[in-house]
Amino acid sequence: MNGNIEKLILLSLSLRQRVRYLKERSFVPLLRQATGKKPDIIIIRGLRGVGKTTGMLQVHASLNDRESIYFSADWPQVRKEGLYETALTLVEMGYRYLFIDEVHTYPGWMSIVKALNDQFDHLKMIISGSAAIAFTQDRRFRIIDVAPLSLREYILLTTGEDIKAPPGAWKDAHESSRFVGQYYPEIKHWIETYMRVGGFPFSLNMDEEDALKALFSGISKSIREDSMSILKMDISKAFAMEKLLYFIATSPPGEANITSLSRNLGKSKDTVYEIIEALSKMKILRVVTPMASGSAIVRKEPKLLLQHPDLRYAICKELGIEASRGALREEAVLFALESLGIRFGTVKGVGRKKPDYMLEDGTVIEIGGESKGLAQLKGFEKTLLIRDNQIITLLLSY
Repeated sequence: MNGNIEKLILLSLSLRQRVRYLKERSFVPLLRQATGKKPDIIIIRGLRGVGKTTGMLQVHASLNDRESIYFSADWPQVRKEGLYETALTLVEMGYRYLFIDEVHTYPGWMSIVKALNDQFDHLKMIISGSAAIAFTQDRRFRIIDVAPLSLREYILLTTGEDIKAPPGAWKDAHESSRFVGQYYPEIKHWIETYMRVGGFPFSLNMDEEDALKALFSGISKSIREDSMSILKMDISKAFAMEKLLYFIATSPPGEANITSLSRNLGKSKDTVYEIIEALSKMKILRVVTPMASGSAIVRKEPKLLLQHPDLRYAICKELGIEASRGALREEAVLFALESLGIRFGTVKGVGRKKPDYMLEDGTVIEIGGESKGLAQLKGFEKTLLIRDNQIITLLLSY
């Protein structure tokens, strides 16, 4: 047997053992189910640190070790042999399930994966990468997006306790208080940790300071490597992308706009739009447009936030700036609404005194702490004020 292939098999067998007793994230059963269905190419995409590799290994470990193998496209053994040659050898040895991690780092990976798919009817490839932007929809692919942990997942993985709020309870302040009261005071600690770093599984086994540094490092790596290697941006644009992200992360919600960003970055508005689109596709930035259609969207500037509050907190921590509590709340609410499949947008109209967002059913919402007033909701028929207990209940609704 080729020495490099032998080492790869031994590494795969070793990694199976490491994950046998780890608790599974919610996407893992979905991935396990998908391995038995068409199409034969499954793509797992998501930010660095959300648990893609562990999830792949857990499914790999549940399959016959003579038919399933895991390897990373950036391993030296794979680089030396070649991705196609490595996969071909393994298939000829009888492996039917290839779990290929960090596939986006290998030049020409897509043509290789498609060629293998054409050659072998019985072959199932489960591939992943930390650069979500590298994977686009294709008729041959089944794409599974892996988001940061929900608050429910975080508590489950931390304590073993599965806590789920009653459907719709988050819309009622009294019902939310009753629900949160059942788990007080522990829930206060859970939500505070979750809003800082608990959305990323690696934080469960690390000191918080180290976890925050790891998260910040992952964000920086995504920008510096992915924007240049995949998007083919030059170093000037990559630097501007990093600077833009820091500006948004350290600003109150809605303060950053295209004009101010263009001025601060010294870049044209077209370049700013290009950078924003890239960060959005990378699942780092959330771009919220008006709950409208046609020309109303074109005329209104988007609201720019982070995809998850942990991203803002990690950036601000690294820069030595206190993260805006209001922004963290808004990012948590939008993350939860998206997870529940509820569409939302900003509210049309002029002036600063308007609600934060509008839901798809026409309800306008305002997000804030216990002292938050109703001023921004005046003049609207369907309104909802979402305070802290309701945010917690919302985050535990799925």
